[in-house]
Amino acid sequence: WTKAGTTKFAKVRVNSVCSGLEVTREDYTFATTTGANNVPYGQAGDCYTGKQGCQKGTFQVDLTGTGLVIAPGISWAMTLYHPQSLTVNDLSISSDRQVGSA
Repeated sequence: WTKAGTTKFAKVRVNSVCSGLEVTREDYTFATTTGANNVPYGQAGDCYTGKQGCQKGTFQVDLTGTGLVIAPGISWAMTLYHPQSLTVNDLSISSDRQVGSA
């Protein structure tokens, strides 16, 4: 797949915006990438199949030790090539709201 890659972020840039704080998803200053492409913070991909329940892509957003949490109401969605009827499988947000994964 032409967009394949794995990017791990040691730090992220956080900006103040009218609604609160926002991560600059494409700042790779403190990131390492395996593969040909940088992957924006919080993004995952999968080229296995478009059938519900068969995706293999995974992601994890870990805010442990940062003092930050995943805001209530935050969700992840399948976009680009997938119809709206498909959902992110096995989405999990820890009880302290510091780790989100699927």
